[in-house]
Amino acid sequence: GIFWGATLRLPALEAEKAAPTGEKAAPTVENPVPAPAAPTPAAVVPVAKPKLAVLDFKVEDVKVSPTTFADNLIAVMDRMDNFNVVEREQLNAIIREQGLSQSGLVSSTDAMQIGKLRGIDLLVAGSIGRLGSQVVMNTRFIDVKSSEVIATFRVNGPSEDAIPQMTDELADKIKN
Repeated sequence: GIFWGATLRLPALEAEKAAPTGEKAAPTVENPVPAPAAPTPAAVVPVAKPKLAVLDFKVEDVKVSPTTFADNLIAVMDRMDNFNVVEREQLNAIIREQGLSQSGLVSSTDAMQIGKLRGIDLLVAGSIGRLGSQVVMNTRFIDVKSSEVIATFRVNGPSEDAIPQMTDELADKIKN
């Protein structure tokens, strides 16, 4: 870097030393070269949060309503403030209008169609079921533009009673 100190002498400033009174004096110990002004920070452009929609999860051998679970997950995702979460009724209206199934398993074509209709970036789909004695929650984040699964998360719990805690654990995994 450049040293902005008392003994700095630049050829262009030497000529000013001999200039008539009222002109800038050359930098000296008594009159050091001023430090340059701090650079102006670039304008801060807010990054748009992805628009996200949660589909009903496929539920097998567990006593939980797919809609109730999806609503709970929406509430958790909305509190995270990482996403713009699409209102569930808007999503259901799109699904009804398009005659699409909301079985918890959305085809790539369906995911693209739903997302494009409302500018949705990500769909969250998944399942809750039993694996042995455990309740298992599998979640997929689907990029609507590419129809690719971009992230998957799995959370295990001992019973249906643990589903609210499992949902919070899922949110923690998504944040990190």
